[in-house]
Amino acid sequence: MLKKSVFTILAIMLFSGSILAETKVTMGEVRDMATDKLLFNFKSETKFEGDNWTFTSTYTYPDGTPAVIESGEVKGNMVQSYKVDQKQTGEKAQILVKDGKILFSVTDKDGKTKTDKEDMDPRLIVGPTLSKNLMLNANWEKLLKGDKVKFRFGVWHRKETVGFRFFKNRDYEENGKKLMNVVMNPTSWLIRQLVDDLTITYDVEKKRMLRIKGRVAPKIKKGDEWKDLDAVTTYSYPDEAGSNQAAN
Repeated sequence: MLKKSVFTILAIMLFSGSILAETKVTMGEVRDMATDKLLFNFKSETKFEGDNWTFTSTYTYPDGTPAVIESGEVKGNMVQSYKVDQKQTGEKAQILVKDGKILFSVTDKDGKTKTDKEDMDPRLIVGPTLSKNLMLNANWEKLLKGDKVKFRFGVWHRKETVGFRFFKNRDYEENGKKLMNVVMNPTSWLIRQLVDDLTITYDVEKKRMLRIKGRVAPKIKKGDEWKDLDAVTTYSYPDEAGSNQAAN
C-alpha cells in the first residue's frame, strides 16, 4: 500500500511538471539595413516553469558557425543571471544578481577578467528579456496608452546598467494586422548622442514582437577590427500557425 502511494505521488509530480514546464522557440534573421543581405540567423529557446524561465539565444553565421550565445535565468520577471559568449571577439561575460547587487564580470580573449558592481534595481533587463518585460500587462497597457516605460539595461561590455525609455511612436495596419512601433532610447541626453534609437514592431492583437531595427548582439568585421552592428532582425514563431510572416 505504501509503495503504491509513493508511485502515485511520483506520477502526480511528474505529470504536474509536464504541465507547468513549457518551451517556446523563436527564430530570426538579421539582415543588412541597406542591402537586405542575410548576416546572421537567430534561434532562442525559452523554458517556462511557472513565473520562472531560462533562455538560450544563439546567433549564427549563414553557414551555421556560432557568433554569439546568450543564456540566463529569470525568476518572477527579475533577471537572476545572464551570460554572454562572444565568439567573434573571444570575450565571455556574466551579469549576476546576488545579495542586493548587480555583479559584472568580463573576460577578454587573453583570459584577463575585469569586474564591477552596482546596487540592484528591480527594473533590470538584458537583451533577451527586453520584449518579455515590455509585454507584462502593466507595461503593455502603458505603451498602448502612449506612456513611457523605463528600465535599466545591463550592458555587459561597459560593466554597468544604462537607463532606457520605451514609448510608442506609431500605430498602423499592415496586411490586416494591427501593428505598433515602440522606440527604445537612452534616458541620458549624452548617451542619446552616441547611440541610435532602436525601433521594435509588435503585432498588437497577438502581443508578439515581429521586428527590431537597431543594435544587435553580433558585430561586423571591418579590416582587422570588430565594430558594433545596427541591422534589421525579423522574428518568426514555428510553434504558432501563420507566424512566419513578419512585418516588412
